[in-house]
Amino acid sequence: MSLLLRRPPGREAYPGDVFYLHSRLLERAAKSSSSLGEGSMTALPIVETQSGDVSAYIPTNVISITDGQIFLSADLFNAGIRPAINVGISVSRVGSAAQIKAMKQVAGKSKLELAQFAELEAFAQFASDLDKATQNQLARGQRLRELLKQSQSDPLTVEEQIATIYTGANGYLDPLEIGQEVGISRLFCYKHIAKVEAVNIEVSFMSEQASLYFGSIGLLGEYSPTSRKRFRLSYESLFGCMHHEPVRRVSQKFGSCYCNQHLTAAWPPRMKQHC
Repeated sequence: MSLLLRRPPGREAYPGDVFYLHSRLLERAAKSSSSLGEGSMTALPIVETQSGDVSAYIPTNVISITDGQIFLSADLFNAGIRPAINVGISVSRVGSAAQIKAMKQVAGKSKLELAQFAELEAFAQFASDLDKATQNQLARGQRLRELLKQSQSDPLTVEEQIATIYTGANGYLDPLEIGQEVGISRLFCYKHIAKVEAVNIEVSFMSEQASLYFGSIGLLGEYSPTSRKRFRLSYESLFGCMHHEPVRRVSQKFGSCYCNQHLTAAWPPRMKQHC
């Protein structure tokens, strides 16, 4: 192609000015001043890699210009992990500066834990004897990965994301079997009930307090130590009931979940009919 264009070929036979072409294209993404009518344009370049090689010429060119990249892996997609994001290669130069404070506090170590879990999982395939700490890390990583799976056209609000990640990052799902955490996340994210209404009466919020609590996360972007303690007690009460004398019940709405009389007694009537 370079020879047909009568240009000297550069790296990997691409034209020598391909970097200039990329930067000139991406520089069109800008924010207009009020004198020019305001508004903004965001560039989202999509690059197809060859056999997942992110170090090729074109991917590295685009990566050096943009503010980060999301690397989608075909292997993860075929394994049923959706969205199929490779956490180890995906990078954001903006990072936590784009997150609200509550999300920073809850999900600060999740990316590192997922990357370490992926390395341990590959190592565990060849290792026959694993210590208890490694087994616990693998178990938590598996549940956190299942928890982060998302169906198509099924977005979650920031408040629901925080509540969902909190359960996995703090080990509340560790005693559950693989696959049951999906039902738990659906239970918490059910749109027609208060998010923390299904907890033990002694430490539960009233529905108005729960709505105000989750609303404050969305408005203020953070939560105080007092609210964080109440949040922790609510989860400990809920999952403590679920792990004590569990009775298996199957629900089409929430998937497979564990309930008992102490837990369901605190549930609103519209939730009891689903579990």
